[in-house]
Amino acid sequence: MDSPSGQIACLRCRACDPDHGEVEQSPCTPSTPTTCSCAPGFVCSNLSPEVGCLSCTRDPCPAGQGVSKAGNDSWGSWCEPCAQGTFSSSPSQEPCTPWTKCGDRGLQTLRAGSPVSDAVCGREEISTLQTLAVALSGAVVGSLLLATVYVVRRRGFLLLRAEKLDPS
Repeated sequence: MDSPSGQIACLRCRACDPDHGEVEQSPCTPSTPTTCSCAPGFVCSNLSPEVGCLSCTRDPCPAGQGVSKAGNDSWGSWCEPCAQGTFSSSPSQEPCTPWTKCGDRGLQTLRAGSPVSDAVCGREEISTLQTLAVALSGAVVGSLLLATVYVVRRRGFLLLRAEKLDPS
């Protein structure tokens, strides 16, 4: 006990629970209680000014990872990297989320998903430059075709005329 309280017996020393991510910060003495803190990878979920952390939970899973095994009040969740086709864009205590299936929405995948981002869906717009290039290509091909037809017909006309002039 750290001060007179009128109680007949001393309080029991608290033991930090390493199975729940707690580590002893300072031991119990006749006048001070045990103080616990959280091990790396854990955060304090119940802090007492008198005795320090009363319970620890795992840190949220970082972006690109999701919960693989849910925790409870005293034990946090386990994290694992997001599997192919899933993502987690921010720290959370949730499983990874499946990528949006753009085709199911009648859209195109403009950018594939990653472990930290969802797929980006939309309609691929044809730019003005692309439209101009297609139109110009069509005009060039059409002009070449007309020129070829003209040359072939002209030669054919000349051959016919030459045959009419030369009766042999």
